Amino acid sequence: MLEESIKYTEEKDTESFMNLFSDFARNSQPDLEEQIREMMDFYQGKMKSYDGNASSQRKSEYGETVNREIKVHYTVITDKDNYEIAFQYRIIDAEAPDQEGLVSFEIATEEAYQQDDFKWICEDNPGVYVRR
Repeated sequence: MLEESIKYTEEKDTESFMNLFSDFARNSQPDLEEQIREMMDFYQGKMKSYDGNASSQRKSEYGETVNREIKVHYTVITDKDNYEIAFQYRIIDAEAPDQEGLVSFEIATEEAYQQDDFKWICEDNPGVYVRR
């Protein structure tokens, strides 16, 4: 998912990036396309490497997975700058299939991320967030 989102960002492919989002996120955030464009203008360079981790949550009922999502945080190094990226992706939501897909995406500069009071705002907040 990270590689795909970075590919669309570097190609300035707003439509493909929007299609990663769930219907719920697209409908909840009327400024989503504008947010994506702002993020694409903010991101500079071509990705050279990335490193990070993900956490996964899963809910099962009667032995069947009914909800599964991942929350990730990566450091992305480009040939021009370094970024911290977090996103929330709902893989399965049997009760609300329109919520399957990317929920939120946030990108921050290293300087913003290193601030003592930094806190990710993307969790459970549909949209794209840029932190300078």
